[in-house]
Formats: sequence, C-alpha cells, structure tokens
Amino acid sequence: MDAHSQQSGHNRRRPVDGWTAWQMTLGYISQHHSPDVALSIQAQPVAADRLAWSAALVWGQHIESVTDEESLESALAHLWRAVACYHDVFLSPDDAWRAPADYAETEWVDASVALVVQRVLAMMGKISGQDWRLNLVYQPAESPGQRVQARLLAGDNALCVGSLGPTLLQAIRDLFRSAVPALCAQIDAKRQLS
Repeated sequence: MDAHSQQSGHNRRRPVDGWTAWQMTLGYISQHHSPDVALSIQAQPVAADRLAWSAALVWGQHIESVTDEESLESALAHLWRAVACYHDVFLSPDDAWRAPADYAETEWVDASVALVVQRVLAMMGKISGQDWRLNLVYQPAESPGQRVQARLLAGDNALCVGSLGPTLLQAIRDLFRSAVPALCAQIDAKRQLS
C-alpha cells in the first residue's frame, strides 16, 4: 500500500463535533469552489417560551438555508442535509470525511460553547423579552481573529453589541462580556423612566 492510499478519506478521523466539521467543510469550499463562503446562524424568540433558529450557507451563486429550527444543533444538521441534497460539495468521496453529517444532538457543539450560548440566550430572554436577535457568522478568513462574528440586537436595534473571535467559544464569550454592561445600562434607563 502506498503512502497516498494510506491517507485516503476512509482512514481519516471524523471531526470531533459538527461545528468542527462545518469549519472544515467551509475551508474546503473556500479552497475548491468559492473563497466567499459563509455560514450564518440566527436565533430569535418567536413566542414567550420558544426560540427559532435559522442557518444559511452562501458561496458564489449558491445559497441554502433552513428556518424555524428548534435548536442550533437542529439548524446545523438540517442545513447540511439541504446542502448535500442539492450540491456536490466534495470533489471526491475521499474528501467527504469532513462532512457535517450524522452527529448526535449532543455532538454538534462543544459543551462549553453550548453552555455559553444558553447563558446569552437566557440573559436576553430575561432582559429583552421577545425583542432581540443573536447573529453568528463563520467565514474561513486568513486572519483567525475574524473567523467568527457574533452580534446581539435588541429593542429595534437600540442595543447592538458585536464581537469577533478565532473560535465560536471566544466570540460568544466576548459577546457576553460586551453585552452585560450595555444591558445593565438599558435596565438602569428603564428604571429611571419608571
């Protein structure tokens, strides 16, 4: 067996979680199809006790999206199903080892990422009710510090807080840190009006 066949996709280790698989897939699309590829994710309340998640993958002339999903994990899983159904992303079967497919509900994002996301969502629900939105964008940028963009919007965009980071965890943690003072100021303003 030669060295090349030992490195085939069948021998590659599956990415540790669905988010890592998405990052690897976007890197692949950027390299082989279109450098402008981006994965966008949005969460916003649609009822007092329910969030709706949306996700979209855009590259070149292509766009695939899913809406009204119950969780981040569900949005990521269903988006890949839509992409795989309509597009041949991988140029060979050996490249498909990185596909964001067949992960269990608890395998889509790292537990620490899930925890920070839940904290941000709970905080927004308590302070802003149903008038807020979380936006996340991943692009395989050359500058690692700009790969993940996170933004919170609330109150007809009266609150707009953003962050950039090399990882989803760092971007969301920075967003959380930035949002707390802004939200506290918003609470103080509401108290003064009362």
